[in-house]
Amino acid sequence: MTNGFQMTIPKVRSLINDYLSHRLNHSIKLRPAIDMAKIAGVGKPTVVYRGPFRGFSLPTYAADEEVFFMIPHILERWNGVSDFTVHIHGYLDTANTAKKFKLQLSWNHTMFGGLVPGTFNDLTDETTTGTWAQYQSFTVDFTIDYDIDTPTVIVPGCVVACRLRRLAASSDEIAGEVVIAGIDIDYHIDKVGAPL
Repeated sequence: MTNGFQMTIPKVRSLINDYLSHRLNHSIKLRPAIDMAKIAGVGKPTVVYRGPFRGFSLPTYAADEEVFFMIPHILERWNGVSDFTVHIHGYLDTANTAKKFKLQLSWNHTMFGGLVPGTFNDLTDETTTGTWAQYQSFTVDFTIDYDIDTPTVIVPGCVVACRLRRLAASSDEIAGEVVIAGIDIDYHIDKVGAPL
């Protein structure tokens, strides 16, 4: 290097991490891996198309495989002290006025080399429509509490396994079906990634 200036990879990473640590609300949005083999194997949930948009119809769960399984891997660059937000994007295939639908995200976590739990942490959201036309889109947000299972908290590198299904609403169930068009997760990050 000229003028005695030398920049090593650890030095660059340190400078970038210092920069990111000053941005308190810096986040990254990622899509989790959805278990497509299960969907292909049983043919459920059913694939539906609306113009160029693809989604999966999600009727009310009745022990009939109408569920999504997904496995997001927790990033090494996650800040290690904040919850995650799971965004479920979709639409209704039928017009509805003042009706309800309920989604449930069930999850748990493990580290490779650790015990795999057989239990779930359940999150439920019931949405009430306004006067929604056919194909009205929506987003439902779920917050995964990273330290709900203290002392076994989620740490960078963990695997979080999730199941999404539609449950019966408390009353005034929507006509038609919910169509899930996309799923993504927001993580707050404070570093570039794992050491090289």
